[in-house]
Amino acid sequence: MNPQAELQRKQRVIDSMREIGRALSSTLTIKTLLELIMSKTIELMDADRSTIFMVDHERRELWSLIAQGEGMKEIRLPVGKGIAGYVAETGEIINIPDAYQDDRFNPAVDKQTGYRTRNILCMPLRNRDEKIVAVLQVLNKRTGPFTKDDEEVLDALGFQASISLQNSRLYESLESRNVELAAAQRALQERVAELDMLFELERMISGAASLETLLDSVMEKTIQFTGGQAGSILLIEEETNSLFFKVALGDKAAEVKKFKVQVGEGIAGWVAKNGEPLLVSDAYLDDRFRRDIADAIGFPTQSIVCVPLKVEGRTIGALEIINKSPAGAQAARAFDKEDVKLLTLISGQIAKAVQVTQLREREQTSQRLATIGRAVSGLIHDMQTPMTSIVGFVELMALQDTGQPDREEFAGIVKKEVDRLTGMIRAQLDFVKGKSDVLLKRVGAGTLIGEIVYFLEKDFEKSGIRIESDLGYKGNIHIDESKIKRAIFNLAKNAKEAMPDGGVFRVKTADEGSHVVFEFGDTGGGIPPEVQDRMFKEFVTHGKEHGTGLGLAQVKRTVDEHKGTITFRSQPGQGTTFTIRIPK
Repeated sequence: MNPQAELQRKQRVIDSMREIGRALSSTLTIKTLLELIMSKTIELMDADRSTIFMVDHERRELWSLIAQGEGMKEIRLPVGKGIAGYVAETGEIINIPDAYQDDRFNPAVDKQTGYRTRNILCMPLRNRDEKIVAVLQVLNKRTGPFTKDDEEVLDALGFQASISLQNSRLYESLESRNVELAAAQRALQERVAELDMLFELERMISGAASLETLLDSVMEKTIQFTGGQAGSILLIEEETNSLFFKVALGDKAAEVKKFKVQVGEGIAGWVAKNGEPLLVSDAYLDDRFRRDIADAIGFPTQSIVCVPLKVEGRTIGALEIINKSPAGAQAARAFDKEDVKLLTLISGQIAKAVQVTQLREREQTSQRLATIGRAVSGLIHDMQTPMTSIVGFVELMALQDTGQPDREEFAGIVKKEVDRLTGMIRAQLDFVKGKSDVLLKRVGAGTLIGEIVYFLEKDFEKSGIRIESDLGYKGNIHIDESKIKRAIFNLAKNAKEAMPDGGVFRVKTADEGSHVVFEFGDTGGGIPPEVQDRMFKEFVTHGKEHGTGLGLAQVKRTVDEHKGTITFRSQPGQGTTFTIRIPK
């Protein structure tokens, strides 16, 4: 090569190095830098194509990061195989004038691509620790074999490529750290938001006027924070082992509160039974989902997250959020584990609030029962003397022969009524004292109902109430007659109060094998949904100016003492029917 050509060649190398240096200082995109280095390599070497192979030491494999030339595809080959594999393994610089005369050359790539390799210049690229991280390979110098000068130029270009790789790795590492930092910052913001919400819950709990008000507020906040469309708090009713909706917010909330689910049934029932949270991404693909309820109320359900309400290891209910759909989202998303964690924290606060309220209610009930007990005890003491006198005079009247045939019958009726009144007062005292005893004897069901209807007819007739009887069973049953009568009179009294403008009181008996079924129904206004789940608890009353809220609680106590069951069905405006089943 003449001096002028050599000088021009060196100038081109210098200019290329400067261009690479400027690119190196202005961009950290590895693909851009290496493509520039490869193009300059081909230009300075007057070669056909070049390739950079990255070395994967764990898999002992090379793969082409940048490959130039028409029809080039990604190439993968094991360390030690082919010229690039040999250089990756030994760290030597290889300059081969005729590739097909060298045993280390692997012609498989040529066969695969249809390319014909003539000569090869290949060298390793090392990092700061002198570890081989890549291999730079140039193919087919147009003017003949590669020279020593080419080796020096390629060494300089390889050094630039090494710097590019190292800087790019450093940049990628910093970018990854920045991504991790941003994710950590978002997570911190979410945790702060959760703490703010939990603090808000504590404030709500301390300032709530009632449990209902508190749970409504908590439910509203929870739905808003999780991005749900609806939510509910269900509590376990121990008497029926079922869950009732204590709170429900969102579309169709009023309709869903009419339903109950057995513990173990549905998503909430499963959570209440197993005491574990549950994530459901598509409700209709989950066999536990109560699709009949969703279809009945017309609420399209997709995703659900449900967690148990636990107090001291005991599950008392469940917290459920439905359809995660954040503001601005085009479609609903599924809830995730972070939602479960948050709801678990919230459910702990709710469970404590429910427990505190229940304990407070029990204490208030105990105090009220003690007050009523003292009042009833004094009442009985004051009434014993006049009652004794009344009974005595009625008995004398019955023994006198006055020529009035109805006198004895009326006297017997009066005596029975006075006895019943006395029994009711004593039962009231036994109830508040917690006493429980029954005196079973064989009684005809037909006779029992007949006597009750006889006493009710005149009283009901004055109120415009007609009694309809359907006695499908008139046989014997072993009961405490006085207590069962008082329970039935209590139900009849409630039915009368439910029909101030008149109506129909239906009495029915039926035989169910080992049990006798009694049904007592009215055509009144029905029981409001908000008190149905507490109908048999003490002090629950609705629409009664002078009601004590003890009547149905006493009825249930009597039925329980007879090893029986009592249930009811009621709809607003369509009346109420109580069903009592008692063993024969």
